[in-house]
Amino acid sequence: MEGIYPRGIPAVSITPKFPEVNLRTYVKYNGKPGVYFLSLDVENWASYKIAKKWYRLPYYPAQISFRNDDQIFHCKSVRKNNNAQIAFRGTLRHSQEVIFANTGTLDHWLTERYCLYSTDSNGTIYCGEIHHGPWPLQKVDIDIEVNTLFSPFNIDLSNKEPISHFSKGVDSLIWNIKKLH
Repeated sequence: MEGIYPRGIPAVSITPKFPEVNLRTYVKYNGKPGVYFLSLDVENWASYKIAKKWYRLPYYPAQISFRNDDQIFHCKSVRKNNNAQIAFRGTLRHSQEVIFANTGTLDHWLTERYCLYSTDSNGTIYCGEIHHGPWPLQKVDIDIEVNTLFSPFNIDLSNKEPISHFSKGVDSLIWNIKKLH
C-alpha cells in the first residue's frame, strides 16, 4: 500500500509505503458483491490502529518482508504476539503480459469488487464504497512454502491449487464506512 491521502489534501500521504498480507472472501449483501476481509497483516502502526478502528477491519501486527529479485518476488509474513504462529512464506514469478479480466470470468469476479464489508463484535454490518479502474493483471507461478493464514478459521486448503494474480496496483477512492444493519 502506498499513497494514502485524505480527501482535499492530495500528495500528502498519511503513511509511508508498506506491505500488507490479506486473507479475504467474496460476499454479496442484498445482492451487492463485495470483499470481506478475514484478516489483514500489516507492519505499519498507523494503518493497524486507525483502519482497524475506523473501518472495523481485522488488522493484526506482523513482521513482513517483501523483496523483488528481477521478476521473482519473495514474501514472508509472521503475525506478532500470536501463540498460533500465523505465517505466510512464498515466492512468485509474474509474466510480462498484462491482461484485463473479461466480464463473466473468474478473474473478473475475483478482482472487480467495489465495496468492502466488515462487522463489529455485535454483528453490525458496515460497508465502505470503493472506486477504481479495472485491475491490470499478470499471470503468476507461485511457490507457497508456509501458509497458516487459514488455520484460525479451520479451513484446510492443503490439497487445493491456489488461484494467483499479480498487479502493480490501481489508484482507488475509498468512501467513509457506513452502518448497514
